[in-house]
Amino acid sequence: MLQFIDAVLQAGRAHGELALQYTAWLRDPRKGKGNRSQPPWVLAVLSSLPDCVTHPRFPELMARCIVRPDDALNIVQAATVYLGDNKLPAELKNGVARGLNAMSDYQLAKYANTSLNLLPERKEKRLRNALPQPREFTTLQELVPSEIALEE
Repeated sequence: MLQFIDAVLQAGRAHGELALQYTAWLRDPRKGKGNRSQPPWVLAVLSSLPDCVTHPRFPELMARCIVRPDDALNIVQAATVYLGDNKLPAELKNGVARGLNAMSDYQLAKYANTSLNLLPERKEKRLRNALPQPREFTTLQELVPSEIALEE
């Protein structure tokens, strides 16, 4: 992974726009490679280079890397790991917003299911030895089984 990061850093320093275009091509499923695992990390590394982040096409090319809603989450997660918490550049946030804004309602609804939710609702598990729910008892015989009932 370190060799990959070094190669991306060298490419970004040599020519930032070509590195960004390569990332967009890498993610494009129709005209490019369609790879989903590498573009978030490439964008995270390129986000650390001021020449790439300040490039006028950075948000546009980054938005092209967001084909599915979870791509945006992967990009933010990779950038947070690489750059650190609360250190995401504004251009990166702008690119994520542009990418999500370009999606149709159908695309957003298509991937809005329980398998992609990051924080699914927790289901209460019933314990095997759990006590039954209390109920209203009217007589002592209902409360105490007949075998152990107290003699009057």
